Amino acid sequence: MASKQKRLPVTEKQRKQIRQYAQSNPHLKQNDVAAWASREWGRTITQAMVCKTLDDRYRYLDEQSFPRGVVSLSKIVPADHPILEKALFEWILSIAVKHIPITGDMIRSAASSL
Repeated sequence: MASKQKRLPVTEKQRKQIRQYAQSNPHLKQNDVAAWASREWGRTITQAMVCKTLDDRYRYLDEQSFPRGVVSLSKIVPADHPILEKALFEWILSIAVKHIPITGDMIRSAASSL
């Protein structure tokens, strides 16, 4: 009995590369772009995945740049209160150095006192 291969999502970074490759090679069909991506990443990329990636809903990727090591921009959220978040981050670091377990309640309490 053959084991099923686990489905892997296409990351935003990979989607951006697919979009760039397709835009750089407008003469290629989606199947050709899928074959290129499959060779590039050593995994199966289907024509349907390419079709979905080239949809307008991913147009924002054309203008985004990915910081080194980041594969998804959805995980990067701009701070609503950057000064407070920086102060909390420094507080957490000072507690962590002392090897004190930090709970959510402790963070909330520190935030309200800052």
